[in-house]
Amino acid sequence: MLQQIGEGGMGVVYMAEQTEPIERRVALKIIKPGMDTMQVIARFEAERQALAMMDHPNIARALDAGVTGAGRPYFVMELVKGVPITEYCDEHQRTPRQRLELFIPVCQAIQHAHQKGIIHRDIKPSNVLVADYDNHSVPKVIDFGVAKAIDHRLTEKTMFTEFGQVLGTFEYMSPEQAKLNQWDVDTRTDVYSLGVLLYELLSGETPFDRQRLRSAAFDELLRIIREDEPPKPSTRASTSQSLPTIADNRKTEPAKLGAAIRGELDWIVMKALDKDRGRRYETANGLAADIERHLNDEPVVAGPPLAHYRLAKFVKRNKLQVVAAAAVAAALVMTLVGTSVGMAWALRERSRADTEAARATLSAQAEAKARQKAQENEQRAVKQKEIAERELARATEIKQLITQMLDSVDPVQAQGEDTTLLRGILDDASQRLAEGEIADELVAASLHDVVGRVYLNLGLYGEAEKHHGAAVAIGNRDLGSEHSVTLSYAHNLALAYEHQNRVKVAERLYEQTLKARTRVLGPEHPNTLQTMRLLAGTYRTLDRTDEAESIYKALIKMENRVLGPEHTQTLLSKYCLAGVYIDQGRISEAEILAQNTLALQLRVLSDKHPHTLHTMALLALIHEKQGNFEQASALFKRVSEKQEQVLGLDHPVTRHTYHGLNHTSFFLAREKTNAEVRNRSATEWVRELQHSEDNLSWGSPLKMACKTLASRPEVFRRVAEILPEESTLWIGRGQHHALLSEWEKAASDYARGFKSRSLGDRSIFEYAGSLVLVGDQQGYRRLCKQMVGQLGEPDDARTAFAMTRTCALSPDNNVPRQQVAKWADMSLNESKFAWVLHVKGLAQYRAGQYEEAFGSLKQSINTGSSGDVNALGAWGDLNALNWIVQAMCHHKLGNTDRAQECFATATTSIEMLNPPAGEAAAINACDWIEWHVLHREAKQLLGIDSDNSKKSELLDSS
Repeated sequence: MLQQIGEGGMGVVYMAEQTEPIERRVALKIIKPGMDTMQVIARFEAERQALAMMDHPNIARALDAGVTGAGRPYFVMELVKGVPITEYCDEHQRTPRQRLELFIPVCQAIQHAHQKGIIHRDIKPSNVLVADYDNHSVPKVIDFGVAKAIDHRLTEKTMFTEFGQVLGTFEYMSPEQAKLNQWDVDTRTDVYSLGVLLYELLSGETPFDRQRLRSAAFDELLRIIREDEPPKPSTRASTSQSLPTIADNRKTEPAKLGAAIRGELDWIVMKALDKDRGRRYETANGLAADIERHLNDEPVVAGPPLAHYRLAKFVKRNKLQVVAAAAVAAALVMTLVGTSVGMAWALRERSRADTEAARATLSAQAEAKARQKAQENEQRAVKQKEIAERELARATEIKQLITQMLDSVDPVQAQGEDTTLLRGILDDASQRLAEGEIADELVAASLHDVVGRVYLNLGLYGEAEKHHGAAVAIGNRDLGSEHSVTLSYAHNLALAYEHQNRVKVAERLYEQTLKARTRVLGPEHPNTLQTMRLLAGTYRTLDRTDEAESIYKALIKMENRVLGPEHTQTLLSKYCLAGVYIDQGRISEAEILAQNTLALQLRVLSDKHPHTLHTMALLALIHEKQGNFEQASALFKRVSEKQEQVLGLDHPVTRHTYHGLNHTSFFLAREKTNAEVRNRSATEWVRELQHSEDNLSWGSPLKMACKTLASRPEVFRRVAEILPEESTLWIGRGQHHALLSEWEKAASDYARGFKSRSLGDRSIFEYAGSLVLVGDQQGYRRLCKQMVGQLGEPDDARTAFAMTRTCALSPDNNVPRQQVAKWADMSLNESKFAWVLHVKGLAQYRAGQYEEAFGSLKQSINTGSSGDVNALGAWGDLNALNWIVQAMCHHKLGNTDRAQECFATATTSIEMLNPPAGEAAAINACDWIEWHVLHREAKQLLGIDSDNSKKSELLDSS
């Protein structure tokens, strides 16, 4: 033996020199002591014969095997002078495509072993070495059969060494391996491990975080492998802290790496990693074949069998033809100019042919001498009619082709597929329509409507409005305002208005369209019912929930009769009615209706259809309202991931669901933190605070924990005696008192906490609000001035948000209004978009910009809760704040009645979050403080007597 070159949990590997029968250097693996039982040696001998049968260029050959004089089994293997495949690819900066090409022969090597009856069971980078032979990268799989020969169990002590290789085994282990005394494995176990290896090659990370596995207890580690679903490799790559390095190792820009993996490679990897081995690739060759299909731009087995997907693959495969095809596709829009002329000519010719045929018949009857000529004319007329009908059919077919092509960009049709090429054609068609290149007005109107509908479903509501508006204008002029086609255009235009929060404009247009459709089409026509549903939606947004409920119930009865109980539109109406029940606080009724609707949608549609995902998100909101935060968070996460795949991350619907997920996750974290710290001793608290680097960021676990600590006076007193100047401790208790509406105590605690705390901390807003609520207006002005002096001009959105919210809380803030407005614009980059819009609206109100404030506040409501003005739970506190500011805006504009309505809506929205006496509120301290400040201000402004307002008296506990 020359030198030791490796060590694992089962054996030690040496470089050795063989002298006979031939001289060569080999790898010698000797099994460690303790694993040399008679049973192992007997199995070892049987396995040795199988290893000798393998002959594959990508498998390190087993040259010999035996047992030492001390009874320890050994293997003699081909010496591979290579490095682990992941390390090799990173060092040589292999692109994702090159990594796939290198991975395919690894799969083929595993398949060869499977055909010989050998399961590797320990596939990982260190067992797949890559070496350069004649300037070619050649992967070699080593250690074949050793795991099967040894047949060690997870409970054996040898698995618990400190060596990275052994720990790495867990990271590549299949779910069926992660069971104590249940080694029911087959070749699909290796397929899973290959999937893990492919995941790491593409994303730079393993499916489960290494640190998480290392720190988990043994039982928890096995549970993670068996039950937890890893993120997609594209998601893992995009969110990795090491993204710049990972992307550089793949010669890819960081922003493009996730996109390069997303789609087919995600599908392939996740199919290989399926917990149910029955849904994995049957063989390693199956995995390799799917990778080859991806590289050859052919449809992959793991992908959805959509016609659009297969068409896209065909286009990508035939790139030379695509150059012409793309030109033709773009030219098709221009062809409609000639097509429309041809269509009109065809219709005229068919009409003229019919007339001439009739004349020819009359002429034949009246004049016998002209019979022959009439017959000739008739034959010519028939021929012209045939030509005209062919032209009409051709023009219609071309129009349908273009319509289908543009519709393919629609997320409902695309189902998460890459539509870049088609999106380019859509934008090109939009540009050509805007420039008036379509001569025939009616054809142009039809295309405006198609393009507008696609933009609408893409969430590009401004672009949609332009096209639908153009279609309506042409329809009104050329067809009439009550033509069925014009009414369809008007319906879509109203929908574009509604999505842009122009609810009153949408309401009027829906009402006009509904009346006209009822007259023209009838009260139970599907188009009439569709407008009826959307009109009810505007009533719901405007807080006219009783009217909305009445319409939805009548609508569902008609749709059940006309369309059927499982029709997409009927199910959509039921979803809308469940939303109304939530607005009205009828949570149990909403849950039953939503669950029944979802069950039908999953059967009739799919779990990726936007309507199905809407209902799932509604159920998540219901779970949150019921206090089931863990269930709500899991469902929000599932919905958001599917919406990201189908609609895209930037779609407004996806963003809204992520808002719900973030908010629910906060409540879940708070609930878990409370349970965790409730019984912590004073000594443990001191140790926690002394070693903490907490920065009091929004929702930080330590701050939430200190708020819980404040409810245990004796423990708090002992901790405070040891750490009297710990700012986190006092600010946490300030939040506790604030949520109990104990403003004097809260202000005192906040003041003590901020003695040594930067005024840029978000909790400064809570301190400022507590000063206002105790009547210390001078202290509030001084605090605002100190904050501005200490921080100066903010250089990030988060600081700008905190400064805007603090200084806009009260009109007497000692800060110029234009400066606050500037910070509000800067804070729009803040991630919690709905909350930033609210603060911007409040700042606009302080500046006297009441109409602008309405726009921001309404957008905040719709962004946060899709128009549920009474939405409680995730967005109830936000909506209450939005409506209270709107009440003050209406009052300033002289809309007294509307101001009173908004005030009542705000009070109703917050009422269910009001706690029983002596209990903390179910919302954040900052939001609870702002509510009381604005509620008191609004009551004074509107002249509302608290003695005559039961809800106001109940809520204004200060």
